[in-house]
Amino acid sequence: MHSTTLTDGETRNGVFVASHAAFTSRSVTPPGGRTGVLLLGEFADFLLLACYFPQGQAKAPFFERCASIASGAADRPFLMLGYLNTGNQQRDRVPGSSPYHCSAAFDGLVSEHGLVDLWRRTNGDLASEWNWFSNCGNTRNGFRLDHAFAKKSFLDSWEIACRYDHRPRESNWTDHSAIKLSLMPHKAQLLSN
Repeated sequence: MHSTTLTDGETRNGVFVASHAAFTSRSVTPPGGRTGVLLLGEFADFLLLACYFPQGQAKAPFFERCASIASGAADRPFLMLGYLNTGNQQRDRVPGSSPYHCSAAFDGLVSEHGLVDLWRRTNGDLASEWNWFSNCGNTRNGFRLDHAFAKKSFLDSWEIACRYDHRPRESNWTDHSAIKLSLMPHKAQLLSN
């Protein structure tokens, strides 16, 4: 396996990428990004942006950098995934729970920058599923904080299913459910190879 990690140095949180295919990687974390990282992996056939976002308004430059990288990828297949610590205000949190910071920037990934929310594509626009729960007071509010996005050029090459695996969270290994992508090359691509 080929692998790499990136942390911000202030916390133990970060990203880890492992693959059978070789890739190069570099940090594209915004300058001054205190507790968060962005790692760009360049594979032969696509770009992968692995994300760990900070909290509150500190996420804003991370969204700006992600949008810039996605736009700069032109028609190259592009996949972005990780802990964005944000979601859509209406669909990605229990009604009445704390609102997200930077939700307009999150929604803009789809509406302005042409990315596809892979979990929504797999499960439908009206679906709800929580991969993290707050324990404030007597309530246990659910949120969808970990996400996967792709450009259409990536979807032209791969069939993708996006699901959450709740076992890591339910077994107390972590406080987040894992986001899992199942990728299968399109049949036309298999025939041409």
